Amino acid sequence: MSDSSGVPPPSSGSSSQSSSQQDPLPTQIQTGMSKPYDIKGDTAIRNWAKHFYPGMTEDQLNKFVQQFLMTICQQISQQIGKEMQEQRKQAQKLKRAEEGED
Repeated sequence: MSDSSGVPPPSSGSSSQSSSQQDPLPTQIQTGMSKPYDIKGDTAIRNWAKHFYPGMTEDQLNKFVQQFLMTICQQISQQIGKEMQEQRKQAQKLKRAEEGED
């Protein structure tokens, strides 16, 4: 049902399966946004890292995936901040132009 967002839904009924797996990292990381990001769907990133950096230990892979996701979140946050700043500048210019006409 939440396939449209691209983020896998939290595990619904298979709590016995998730408790049997040992995750060295927490299942969620704080992104500075309103909701934490679920990192259980990190298989593609993990497989990519295994392919391009063979010989990485599980700890190294976990750190790589966490850093990769945090970097993406930081870049998105910075981009949004820049865009919002630009929009504020445009809004101020428009407001000044409207006030100048009256």
